[in-house]
Amino acid sequence: MTTPDTQNAPQDSLTAESKRLGRPRKNGVRDAGVLIRGTLALNAFQLAREQGVKYEVALNEAVDAVRKKFPTEKISATEVKRMLAEFMPRNGEEQMVVTEKDGVYGIGFQPKKIYPKPRSSTPKKG
Repeated sequence: MTTPDTQNAPQDSLTAESKRLGRPRKNGVRDAGVLIRGTLALNAFQLAREQGVKYEVALNEAVDAVRKKFPTEKISATEVKRMLAEFMPRNGEEQMVVTEKDGVYGIGFQPKKIYPKPRSSTPKKG
């Protein structure tokens, strides 16, 4: 015989034994701050590369730009590399481009740029 309390009680499908352990899944959902930091880093990186700066120096400039805008947020060159891998993949045909004018950022896509290596030798003619 069941009492009315147990009969109408909602069934908890996840008991203590069946709950997953570890960090909960986000299923691809990220904070909007990730996009904002990514656009700042990408803009600084692209500006530095267009000026002919080497890759590692451009990474450091991107880190400095994000730290200047958000001093309490943690960011590293490794995280900037992850952002570049997502927004400017090496094997992609297009890359994300961030432009900035009067403090307003714009996002677009363009064919991938190939930055010349500063010390690469040019093919000899003849």
